[in-house]
Amino acid sequence: MNTVHIAAFDLNLLLAFEALAAERNVTRAARRVGLSQSALSHALRRLRAHFGDELFQPTPRGMVPTARAQALFVPLAEALRIVRETVEAPRPFDPSALTRNFTISTVDYAELVLLPRLQARLARLAPGVTVTVRQPVGDQGRELLSGEHDLALGLWPSEQDDLRSQALFSDRFVSVLRAGHPDAKKRLTLARYVRLSHVLVSPQGSGESIVDAVLRTLGRTRHIALRLPHFLIAPLVIAETDYVLTAPERVLHALGTLRPFAVHRPPVEVPDFSISQRWHVRNDLEPGHQWLRAQLAEVARESKR
Repeated sequence: MNTVHIAAFDLNLLLAFEALAAERNVTRAARRVGLSQSALSHALRRLRAHFGDELFQPTPRGMVPTARAQALFVPLAEALRIVRETVEAPRPFDPSALTRNFTISTVDYAELVLLPRLQARLARLAPGVTVTVRQPVGDQGRELLSGEHDLALGLWPSEQDDLRSQALFSDRFVSVLRAGHPDAKKRLTLARYVRLSHVLVSPQGSGESIVDAVLRTLGRTRHIALRLPHFLIAPLVIAETDYVLTAPERVLHALGTLRPFAVHRPPVEVPDFSISQRWHVRNDLEPGHQWLRAQLAEVARESKR
């Protein structure tokens, strides 16, 4: 066989070869690919000339493949399979057949609110899907751009080129005391609020929250008795102390069944906030990624405020 550029080779000849390999009969092979018997015979002559081999030899038992033809069966069948899958209309998406891992970047707040329900849905609808959750380190946008993470959940101060986002839910801040706290049944005034010792959830272990910024505009400060990197432990600390925690309300919905709490509106105006999911534009139309985003959106709609 002489070396030939692919552009000079009639790829339809491969379909004729496939039909002959399956049928071992020129008439049936011609019918299989929608050609006349003479056209199929002409295709076979071209194949023989190209490969420098008889490929299929007529016998009383039908067309018997040569050793060269047998060597071509597997690689040509695989090549045609790939071509068909590439050019044919995509099959309907079936989450139950999806087998892959998704990496999600988020802090424990979104984990508490969304992941238990999300995993319940995945276990039921897509048991072949696994999820890896990672704490964001540095710029979440960079991790999406690099492909290190599939999705990021959080607050987004601004849009970024090549990234898409979808708002999932809004939340508000509440102030929480243990049910037996001396001030549990009293109105939480500003004076009483700043007199208490506070728990602050700060993933980086430093800095202030928006509550501190609002208090500063009023000429007030508060005493932070404990800084924690995660929300999960904070309600348990509140249940054992006379501290107060100001945190997103959905954290209490997720953890409030552990202990009884007294929940108050903060005595300062703390703005509500929204949590969004963010992804790279390259995944906009990827079926598995689209499906996962839809599941997160549905879980967010189902979750109670």
